[in-house]
Amino acid sequence: MLSQALFDGGISPAAEHGRFSVTVESLDRKYSTSVALLDQPKICSTLPRIRDKTLLTKIASRGIVLTDVGRDTPPIRILLGAHVLGSILTGIIEVFTSGLSAVETLLGWKIFGLGKKKQVVNMVILSLQNIELSKIWDLEVTLYVNCLLNFL
Repeated sequence: MLSQALFDGGISPAAEHGRFSVTVESLDRKYSTSVALLDQPKICSTLPRIRDKTLLTKIASRGIVLTDVGRDTPPIRILLGAHVLGSILTGIIEVFTSGLSAVETLLGWKIFGLGKKKQVVNMVILSLQNIELSKIWDLEVTLYVNCLLNFL
């Protein structure tokens, strides 16, 4: 059973969510990991994609390949938790003068930051019933990090 704590102080009604075990794999198939996921009809609001051709050229000039750019890019369907993040980071980070940072993971590159256009990031925060406060904080951090990972 899971309910969502909202920024305005409200809490959504508790709802039952299915739990699934899936294997997530890099596009080059050099890395894969099994993760447990909960179903959720909508993870986050629509996240903007990089459309600035100059920025995309700068990113590509550093050997960074992004797979989620363009108009026909499918929506984000999986949010990986912070407990997965630590195991997929390679330690390679490229910082751009625009304010963006590219972080390499074993599953591909992720872009962080607001860049020149200060866009608002919408986040989803979930809380569980009958759970310790520290575990709720861990869940909130996980969702925050993953919304940022999937921002662009």
